[in-house]
Amino acid sequence: MPGAQSRRTLIRNRHRLRKRLRAGDRFLSEGRAGTRRLRQTGVVVVGLALGVGLTVVLGGGGSGPPTQSNQGPSVTRFSFTDGVLAPVSPGEAATPSAGPAEEPPTAEAAVAMFLQSAVDGKPEASYALLDPASRQRFPTAAAWTRAQANLTIPTGFEIGPSRAAFGGGDRVEVEVTSSQQPSLDPTRGLVPALSRGLWSVERRDGVWRVAAEPVSVAPILPDEAGAPVAVTQWVDRLRACDLQGAASLQVGTYLYGPADFVRAPCQEAGAWTVGATTGLDSAADPRDFVAAFGADAGTWARLVAVQGPRTDFFAVVAPMGEAWQVVGVAHRS
Repeated sequence: MPGAQSRRTLIRNRHRLRKRLRAGDRFLSEGRAGTRRLRQTGVVVVGLALGVGLTVVLGGGGSGPPTQSNQGPSVTRFSFTDGVLAPVSPGEAATPSAGPAEEPPTAEAAVAMFLQSAVDGKPEASYALLDPASRQRFPTAAAWTRAQANLTIPTGFEIGPSRAAFGGGDRVEVEVTSSQQPSLDPTRGLVPALSRGLWSVERRDGVWRVAAEPVSVAPILPDEAGAPVAVTQWVDRLRACDLQGAASLQVGTYLYGPADFVRAPCQEAGAWTVGATTGLDSAADPRDFVAAFGADAGTWARLVAVQGPRTDFFAVVAPMGEAWQVVGVAHRS
């Protein structure tokens, strides 16, 4: 009978649907388990505030080297948009291409107006100066305003010379030296106190428009001669078992690297010496620091050799403003 056949078909369809739902539940469960396994991966951290060289391993505590993260925070990512674009709400119409209240007469003036509006907290003013390519990424003033939450806003800047952009055409690149509030964390990597960047500016229909982020950015580092001085002061406090004093010379309370190295100056009586400064690639295994702060850690991190009666290691330092501060310890090759 047609009615009975329809009911049998409906029952078969329900059975197939239940099987698919159960398969989907298993897939989600496996995905959650995989996520938990990923979250267990980490690096070795030394905590001075919790006692002499307490070692905390975030994860399973295996004997192998820490897993390198595929996250790549670096000095170039802080530049302006930090690689994070605010989503545009469905149905949000593109903002008409209204120009600024006053058109900048030169490429340098356009960058100055663009950055000054960022300093002043006026994203609507900088949006009016975005070039067409940036308007495609941020089709509305609201989208550009939302993106400000992910930006590192300069505290000041100095406009330098301009030059023709590679490939010629109607683009020029303007050199800018900017100041920021310095910081170092695994999310953004290093935000230097001073940096030098190149901003792309396009002349179209007689007006100048600026790209949303610079073409390139490089940190301006303090004098490396100050790194051994900072490490000497840090080691002197460890020799006196003054953990609080040592922590005041660090980027943060916690250090990356083996805890034994941090304990050694307090435990080993005798002479301790601090050597010259070298690059991160001189460490036996710099992967912990690359995993923590990104591949560009090698452009700003410096190593200072520390030699004790029975222990030797590298102190890893980072530029924080005009000074160097300790961020970790590493094996010497």
